[in-house]
Amino acid sequence: MENNVKQLQFNNITLDMKPEVDKYLSACGIQSSEYTFTSSMMWGADGKITLAFEDGVMYTCYCFPSYQRFMLAPLCLNEADYPAAIARAEEFMTSRGCCDHTFKGVTDTNAKYFSDAGYTLATDRDNFDYVYNMEDLRTLIGKKYHAKRNFINRLKGEREFRFVTLGPEDLDRCMDIYYKWADGRENSSWEETAMATGIRYAKELGLVMGGIEIDGELKAFSAADKPFPDTAVVYFEKADGEIPGLYPLMNQQMVENLLSDVSFINREEDMGIEGLRKAKLSYYPARFVEKYSAKKQV
Repeated sequence: MENNVKQLQFNNITLDMKPEVDKYLSACGIQSSEYTFTSSMMWGADGKITLAFEDGVMYTCYCFPSYQRFMLAPLCLNEADYPAAIARAEEFMTSRGCCDHTFKGVTDTNAKYFSDAGYTLATDRDNFDYVYNMEDLRTLIGKKYHAKRNFINRLKGEREFRFVTLGPEDLDRCMDIYYKWADGRENSSWEETAMATGIRYAKELGLVMGGIEIDGELKAFSAADKPFPDTAVVYFEKADGEIPGLYPLMNQQMVENLLSDVSFINREEDMGIEGLRKAKLSYYPARFVEKYSAKKQV
């Protein structure tokens, strides 16, 4: 990869970038949820996430309000280009006046390149992806899932439910559930935009969506895609929290009906939120996608 004196050209994310992003995911073997095109498209509205492609390298820049700009670890079609890719990204961050160079999404496959370039690596536990065996989530067999099965069976005994396949035409019904969930919560506007974007472009993104109707009314929904070999990623799942057992039922039914053709389910990170971490751990992940942050003072 030849060094280039011009700055990296970042652009807002558009649907026509999907084949290019998918090419890098396939070539690099990265299975971190934040690199998927669906994640970038949903969360990157209004330039919060931008992409640049140059000389066989994909660069991802995050610029969220009230947060310092950072980049994901670059994805290279040729691993030998990695040191130059880091240097190229550093040039861009310096040009934007960043007081330090920060990368996230670093994994064991590329951590050595950041160490060699003088970066300090720190385990980023809040952003570990949770990966589950599909069969565990589908069947909930075993003592460890006893409580989940009890919640589901109690709900089934008390209410009539129906699993339904959803699509963009169900945007309003899904968002009604989301608005009820988000009422009184802080910083929900980003998620609102991300969720609406995902549902609106579900077909183009390759999302599969399912929901639970109770007494004929939609009470829960979930959306996922299958960007990695044999692994699905669940991007969002919302339910009426006043109905005990509805979240476990939504999770199990989504896997059974729409995701049973893969071996693993990636349910993203917990962002350091205590309740979310407890909930994700309660399903006993088979493994984590471990990540590091890399930082160097300039």
